[in-house]
Amino acid sequence: MVGWLLGNRIVRDDRYNGFHRVCDAVVLANPASELDEIAEACCNDDGTLRFGDLPGLDRRRDRASSHGRALHVHPGLTSPRLVSATEA
Repeated sequence: MVGWLLGNRIVRDDRYNGFHRVCDAVVLANPASELDEIAEACCNDDGTLRFGDLPGLDRRRDRASSHGRALHVHPGLTSPRLVSATEA
């Protein structure tokens, strides 16, 4: 094993709002997560991206990014074996 990731897959459903509420629940389960702040800054409550707030994204070209599951990877999680291998 060279490394590992820990994260959350979050369903974005176009039929209802509540994406922010789901992200808040993730933070309650893992207080170290910053998902609620990221979700508020980058997404509407239906889970679609706020293209005006995200430099480099184009609404027409990247519209598929607003649908399906969202992936949040927890920052700062690395394998000690990976760190020692890169320092060698």
